[in-house]
Amino acid sequence: MEQIAKIQEQIENKPWKTAITIYKNGKSIFENSLANTTYKSASLIKLAIALYIQEVKPQTINNEITLSIKNVVGGAGIINRLSIKTWKIRDLIDLMLSLSDNSATNALLSYYHLDNINSFLQQNFQNISLNRFLMEKSTKENTCTANSIMNVFQRLLNVNNEVNQIILNSLKHQTVRNKLVAYSNPKFETFNKTGELLHEQHDIARFKSQNEVIDCCVLTNYQEDKKVALAVGTQDKKIAQAIDEAAIRYHEGGRLIYIGAGTSGRLGVLDAAELVPTYGITPDRAIGLIAGGEGAMYVAAEGAEDSQKLAKKDLNALKLNKKDIVLGLAASGRTPYVIGGLSYANEVGALTISIACVKDSEIGRSADIAIEAVVGPEVITGSTRMKAGTAQKMILNMISTGVMIKQGKVYENIMIDVKPTNSKLIDRACRIIQATTNVSIEKALYTLKETNNDVGLAIIMLKNNQSLSQAKNLLLATDGNVAEVLNNKLAN
Repeated sequence: MEQIAKIQEQIENKPWKTAITIYKNGKSIFENSLANTTYKSASLIKLAIALYIQEVKPQTINNEITLSIKNVVGGAGIINRLSIKTWKIRDLIDLMLSLSDNSATNALLSYYHLDNINSFLQQNFQNISLNRFLMEKSTKENTCTANSIMNVFQRLLNVNNEVNQIILNSLKHQTVRNKLVAYSNPKFETFNKTGELLHEQHDIARFKSQNEVIDCCVLTNYQEDKKVALAVGTQDKKIAQAIDEAAIRYHEGGRLIYIGAGTSGRLGVLDAAELVPTYGITPDRAIGLIAGGEGAMYVAAEGAEDSQKLAKKDLNALKLNKKDIVLGLAASGRTPYVIGGLSYANEVGALTISIACVKDSEIGRSADIAIEAVVGPEVITGSTRMKAGTAQKMILNMISTGVMIKQGKVYENIMIDVKPTNSKLIDRACRIIQATTNVSIEKALYTLKETNNDVGLAIIMLKNNQSLSQAKNLLLATDGNVAEVLNNKLAN
């Protein structure tokens, strides 16, 4: 108990909310002040679905379900990658719990009816609700408390029947075991289920030995991350302006050039690198510069960030011109290397955009467009790779994605200029073509090969029922803007 008290002391007054409840041999031995606080349940709600089947519909576990298209969703699991459409309920239970398969879960929710399961939960437990399918965009949420999901867990595991054996085996072989059961004593047999969302990290586990059974539930909501999104949201107008002006320069042949030091520099290099395979641009159209050169990506280059002249030298080596866009990143807003780079870019006439995490930043005074997302103090003082780094990455994603959309690299919500440079990306490219044109996967692959792995060209051919040469001519007439070709053709 002394150890538990120490843990409780450590988590109080932190930027995250953690609920803890612990049972020993079926009796509560500890709960903290947040044990009855409501959290988004994430995948812990799958335990409640399993309990409904175990207690209300045990005779149905050998029935078969044919999955509908609406049941198959992304996120965790494997069903969405398989061609198998008909499954026994016992197998769907196993997939739901061991792999946290969202498609299996949705199939069970459809079969037994979500409202029926929620009614069962409302009648039997306090503070637990099943309100939506998994991965469903909805204002409603699935919720629980540490105590309520612990009660579900206790009832789920403390019986002995055929359904229970399926559930126990699934939880024993649950694939995510990096939380409560990661360092368990070998004398314990362990069973667990995790749940994860953007701001939630949950786990519930049983530790079973010959003499005792310990059940522990930890629900965590990381509040501090929310400040990042809110801070970025205050800069919407500046970000929109940056997208509009950068898109014009890029269309005229300009380059996206990122410049920063340390974490900020690495984020710029990362964004530049990701644009090449994602949107099919050539590496010379998006360039990341980090103070100290390539080696500084891995090992800090002492003193490099303090040199304004070094930034001018690096940009000069790229033959910076007035069509280019220079994005200067510095969480502190005062890195000399970035200031020097932006100042030189201004002299050349390039578009300058600064991204800082403080108000009235020095780099902002050196930029045409100053974006300043104030995220507040870091959880670990002095580290800018956390909230500040997250904010900078979000802003870079928004700017570069917006610029690429305006170049026609996206049709509807699909990246249509992805470069399939490996087997994974070839598979993704075929699925993009299939989803966009409604052809078979075989036809998509054949056409992709015909275009020499040009996804956009393949889509134009199939969407408009045109030959390779006809599609090339259309694309040429729009300066390579696939979206414009498709939208104009469809409009006609």
